[in-house]
Amino acid sequence: RAGDSLSVSVDVPAGSSPTFAAIAGETFSLLLREGQRRQMRVRYQLPQSIRPPVPAETEIGELVIEEEGGRVLGVVPVHSPEEIGRRTLF
Repeated sequence: RAGDSLSVSVDVPAGSSPTFAAIAGETFSLLLREGQRRQMRVRYQLPQSIRPPVPAETEIGELVIEEEGGRVLGVVPVHSPEEIGRRTLF
C-alpha cells in the first residue's frame, strides 16, 4: 500500500540519519479468480546508498513484482519516507 514501510533499507552516508526504511510510492493490487494461485516474487531495484540531502518522498528506485518465469506483473515506485539532510558537526 502507498506509504507502507518496505523490508529494505538504504544507507545515507554523511546524512542526518545514517539509514532509512524505504516506503511504497503507490498501491499495487492483483485480481485473481476464485481458487486461482500464482507464484510471485518481489525484486527491489534500489541503490545501496544515496547522498544527502534527500527530500521527503523522493523516488529512489522501484519494487518489481514478477510471476514465476520472470513475467512482470507490476512495478511500484519506492520513495524515501522523510527528508534527510546532511550531517552537521554540531
